[in-house]
Amino acid sequence: MTALERLEVAIRAIISNHMASTHGAHWYLERSRFKDNYRHHELINTLQTQLNRERQKFSRECQHIKKSSACPERQARQIDGRKRDNYLRFYAETYDKPALPPSWAMTEELSLGRISHLYSGLARDRDRKQIAHYFDLPQNVLGSWLHTLTFVRNICAHHARLWNRELAVPPRWHEKLPKPDGTNRTQPPRRYITIAAMLCYLCKQIAPDSGWLAKLVDLTGEYPSIPHVHMGFMHDWQDQLLLYEQPTPP
Repeated sequence: MTALERLEVAIRAIISNHMASTHGAHWYLERSRFKDNYRHHELINTLQTQLNRERQKFSRECQHIKKSSACPERQARQIDGRKRDNYLRFYAETYDKPALPPSWAMTEELSLGRISHLYSGLARDRDRKQIAHYFDLPQNVLGSWLHTLTFVRNICAHHARLWNRELAVPPRWHEKLPKPDGTNRTQPPRRYITIAAMLCYLCKQIAPDSGWLAKLVDLTGEYPSIPHVHMGFMHDWQDQLLLYEQPTPP
């Protein structure tokens, strides 16, 4: 989850920064920015529902404050403070047009799964490529990795079993990266070793000082009785994962 949370923050920021600087702060309101099969109405409805919920919640809080015995000046300060609790609420109470906030606030309201769908649903190939370039990955590989890691995040968030879990569909792999199991076969393994390799590589790109691999090694060392083979780990798995912390070959 530590690595996935870093990725979630990074992909939100990179998508928003690129798309807003290229197409304007409210680019996502334009249906033409997305592929025909992207469910654009669901994105808009989700954001509108969340904005309305914040507006209603703020209204209830204001009523509660106004019924208090605090002086008017203190009540005004409390109301202003509550209005600034989050950007979605602040936008709803401050602006009328456009109806929804700019993309840097929009992406904060989306789960990793929705961010994954949004990225894959962008209409322009150039936009997807430039976003993927920040991770030094081809755009189809980044899209595949986001899909896989959304599945992994859901497992972790529900405290389900990740050990001995097999990926239903292995992610696409960058031809310049070694396979996690050290082989030359077309697809990477369906086991945890592939997930670990992806996270090592992404942490190198977005948080090179995170020490995530070292923490993984320490964790496995705490439980030596847990069979590593069911995670796809070979005898030299630590050396294999270290390869993903090295610069990508040109």
